[in-house]
Amino acid sequence: MDTYPDIQFINTGKGIPGISEQGYQSFEEQCKKSRHADRIHLLGWVSRTELDLLLNQATLGINIDLPIYETVFGARNRMNEYLAFGLPVCTTPGSQIANTLIEHAGALQVHSQNAKHLASQLI
Repeated sequence: MDTYPDIQFINTGKGIPGISEQGYQSFEEQCKKSRHADRIHLLGWVSRTELDLLLNQATLGINIDLPIYETVFGARNRMNEYLAFGLPVCTTPGSQIANTLIEHAGALQVHSQNAKHLASQLI
């Protein structure tokens, strides 16, 4: 975001009460403290209509996962949505769809838990 001042980051969704709240809360706190906080938009859960509008305006779909069992066994429907809207995809490996896209040059691969690598790949 330092290199490209026009970049806006939009995040939909958030932690799931009673299941996975801490990770998102930590992410939200880091975003609020960022020097780019005015260009980071944490929208929470949005309606289908709102999501479609956002995806129509987006230039890239980003999927970042931790190397945990949920990554391997969980679905990544967001990547299907990105593809359905014709968006290029940037993702960490781990899920079946991510691994397949990376293997067939259908997605840009980034390393999990490595913000510098993500930034360099996006640039």
